[in-house]
Amino acid sequence: MLKSFREDASRFGALKAVQSLFWWSLHSRLRVDVYKIFLRPIEYSPNVDIEAQSNYEIKLLDPQTLRDACKDPQLDISTELAETAIAHGDVVVGAFKNDRLVTYTFATSVSAPHDDYFSVQVPPKMRYGYKGYTLPEHRGQHLIHLVSHLPERNKVFIQRGCTHHLSFIGAWNLSSLQSSKRTTTNKRIGFAINAYWGNRPISLLTPRVKQSGFRFLLRDSNKNRPLSKKVT
Repeated sequence: MLKSFREDASRFGALKAVQSLFWWSLHSRLRVDVYKIFLRPIEYSPNVDIEAQSNYEIKLLDPQTLRDACKDPQLDISTELAETAIAHGDVVVGAFKNDRLVTYTFATSVSAPHDDYFSVQVPPKMRYGYKGYTLPEHRGQHLIHLVSHLPERNKVFIQRGCTHHLSFIGAWNLSSLQSSKRTTTNKRIGFAINAYWGNRPISLLTPRVKQSGFRFLLRDSNKNRPLSKKVT
């Protein structure tokens, strides 16, 4: 922990490192997760050559390619996740090196799993990105940023009537928060707080997040009942 704190202080400054340590302590010791919620417009830029910015082949994954990826344990894609994504019409973008999938991210306009307790309800006309991953040996090249801005992905969701992309990042995750700044249109609209206490965890939302239609839903027999409450 001390080593991680020193690394964060060196990269991001002492104040942000202290804040991150506080949020991480809530997450790991008190089982309270604080997320920063972001919103940005979806823009289709067909003239942007994503592949020219890297040495990787970046493309949409068809259902069979996604199923094949489930066979690679290093990629951490379960068959259940893949089949649910295919059934929902979710869009998966990947970066390939020597024909191997090394980075991917999922996106949906319906709903998506979050953890063992909650799923995410995506508001109308919005896209939500989830389950992004890069193999360790390919990190540090901003591949998630590149696959997340593939014009073909944006085109699919624009055709579905989506106008904005919604995302959230743990307040303790300084690296991801820093990475999100590469997208200059990203605007923070508030916070979500998930508390995992007792048999029925709760989710709290700040007003602008609540107004957007974003919700965490329980993944059980009451999964259609919103737990989110407004934080005043």
